[in-house]
Amino acid sequence: MDQDLPYEGTSPDPRQWRALTKAQRIDMVEQVLLEHERFNTLRERIDYCARFGTEIETKNPPCLAILGDTGAGKTTLIDTWLANAPLRVMETPEGSIIPYLYVLVPSSPKKKGAAAAFLGALHDPNPSRGTEWDMIRRVHNLIKRCKVKMIFVDEFQHLMDKDTQQVAKDVADFLKDITNKAHVPMIVMGKLSEAEPILEANSPLDPSGLQDEEVSFRFYYASEGYLGWIMEIIREAAIRAIDTGCNSLNMPLLAAGYEARLAGTEVGDGKVNPFSMQGFTQATVDQLKPAPTKKRRGSTPRRTSNKGPRKRKTQERRED
Repeated sequence: MDQDLPYEGTSPDPRQWRALTKAQRIDMVEQVLLEHERFNTLRERIDYCARFGTEIETKNPPCLAILGDTGAGKTTLIDTWLANAPLRVMETPEGSIIPYLYVLVPSSPKKKGAAAAFLGALHDPNPSRGTEWDMIRRVHNLIKRCKVKMIFVDEFQHLMDKDTQQVAKDVADFLKDITNKAHVPMIVMGKLSEAEPILEANSPLDPSGLQDEEVSFRFYYASEGYLGWIMEIIREAAIRAIDTGCNSLNMPLLAAGYEARLAGTEVGDGKVNPFSMQGFTQATVDQLKPAPTKKRRGSTPRRTSNKGPRKRKTQERRED
C-alpha cells in the first residue's frame, strides 16, 4: 500500500525518517549544515554589506573578502546566505531581475573572459559576442537593468597567474570599476594563500605595516576582534589619507579613524584610543580599565548618550 511521504514541498521531519526512502534520507544527510561562531559572524557581515545595496544608498559601498583553504566552507556559506536572502531572481516582461549576482572567475582569465563570465551570470543570450569594449558596456548596462544589489565573485584566486605569479591587473581593475560605477557591495571568495597577493597588489595606498604584531593588537583591543569594526577604522583612516595626500596609514590617521568611528560607540565605551599611545601591548591594557563585555555580534556599533559612558553592570557591590 502506498504511503504519502512528508517530503514533497516541505522539509522532511527527521523524526519520521522511517517513512522516507534511502535516497531521501541520504539527501537529508547532504543538507546537514554545521553552523559555528565564525560561520555565523561572516553571515552577519554579509548581511551588513547587503544593507548598502538595498537600504542605504552610498557611492562607497563596503566590500568583503572571504578567504580560506579548500574545504573551509566558503561556498557553503554563500549558498546558505543566498538560500535565505530576502530577494529572489525574477523574470519580468522587461527582463531578468537578479538582486544578488554570483560570478565564477574563469581560470587564467583575460579581461574579455571575465566580462563574458559576468554577462553569462546576467543572462546575456550571447555572452562572448562583441569586442571587449562592447562586452564591458553590456556588463554595466545589465547590472543596472537587472537591479543588482550585491555581487559575489568566487574563485578570486584565479586572478593570479600560477605560471608567472603575476596578478591579472586589468581584470582586477575591471572588478573595481564595476563596484565604483554600480555602487553596490562586492563579496570576493578565494583560497587564502593564493588570493592575498591579489588584494595586496590592488591596495590604494603603500604598505602600512598593519600586519605587525603590535599594530594588530591595537586593532584587536579597539574592535574586540570583529572584522567589520576593524574595517570601520581602516576605511575612515584611508579616506583621510587620500584626502590629505598621505601615501600610507599611520598612527595619527588610525587614531583619527578610531575617534570618528568607534570612540563614541558601545564597542569603544570605557576604552582609550589604542592608536594614540606609544607602545601598546597586553601590559598596557592590564594597566587600563577592563574592556567592556562583548556586544551583540555583527551589528553596527551604536552611539552612546552624549552624557558620557553608561554605568557598567559589573560594578562591585557596596558593602553593607
